[in-house]
Amino acid sequence: MVNENFNTTDALGQLTDAYHDAYLAAAAQDGHIVGIAATGDAWSRAWTEGIANPDPYGGTAPGVSLTFNYLEGSQPSTVDKPTDAGFHHPSIYGAYLNALVLFQTIAGTDVRVFGASEKAAQTLGISAPAALQLQQVA
Repeated sequence: MVNENFNTTDALGQLTDAYHDAYLAAAAQDGHIVGIAATGDAWSRAWTEGIANPDPYGGTAPGVSLTFNYLEGSQPSTVDKPTDAGFHHPSIYGAYLNALVLFQTIAGTDVRVFGASEKAAQTLGISAPAALQLQQVA
């Protein structure tokens, strides 16, 4: 039975907030962690701003999918059921957004300087407008 009161965006926001808080708490307790690459926060922002579709199962929301959209031949072996672990991996858009956040965190470079003709996005087949939007979110 489908819960008609269930809101995917709200659920994702709650989950993202919980992970964010857990990572900050771990960093505060450890003392050796010098920074956190807030990839989950970037995903949440992409969903909130309509750049990415918050429904990992397709839905009707606008935006690119940060999950599932595998390149031909790169699908995981467990794609038969949405509950299979391999079914939940970043798409090229999600992987690109993760990489942007990691690069920015590690190198300290504002990834917005990459622009529309950034090579990794082109190689992945990400359109120039989508690359620019993901760079802004990161």
